[in-house]
Amino acid sequence: MNLNHLLVAALVFIVAGTWLYTSISNAQQRAKLAAESASMQDHSPVYSTLQLKMQGEGREITLKGVFESVDAEHCFNELQKSSSLIGNYQQRCDHEASCKSLKLSTCSTYVEANYQDMLNKKPASTRYLHLQNAQNPKERGVLVFWGLNSSEADDFCTHMTKERVPEHIEMACI
Repeated sequence: MNLNHLLVAALVFIVAGTWLYTSISNAQQRAKLAAESASMQDHSPVYSTLQLKMQGEGREITLKGVFESVDAEHCFNELQKSSSLIGNYQQRCDHEASCKSLKLSTCSTYVEANYQDMLNKKPASTRYLHLQNAQNPKERGVLVFWGLNSSEADDFCTHMTKERVPEHIEMACI
């Protein structure tokens, strides 16, 4: 067997392996999403998160958002819409040079206790912005500012409440 045949065989092996790996990974992801969706059919609250890392003035600032939806279907739909709050941050990050990364979660029935407290408007060790849909109070969220001092967090929270948002979204700095 000459070198050309070995190279072709290796290339075929790599392409086939990549295709097989991708197929298995996609099938596993679909199965995982189906299982999560099935486990969330009891209409319990479902949570999604975003984590936005920004570089500014020689330091990194993290904005973490935790959002509660009424059920899994609503959560999955919100993650797919470009007009949703999460979609809005994705578009901003794509166009802002200071945005270093944006991580989005899938929908889950789990939320960390400190974020659950914030969703219930309890005081925390840091300043945060609470959001709630006045038309559907079960849709709510928090935006937490990590990496800012108290004064900066106050200013940022005040600025965020003045951002243009739909009238039915109530915002409060806590």
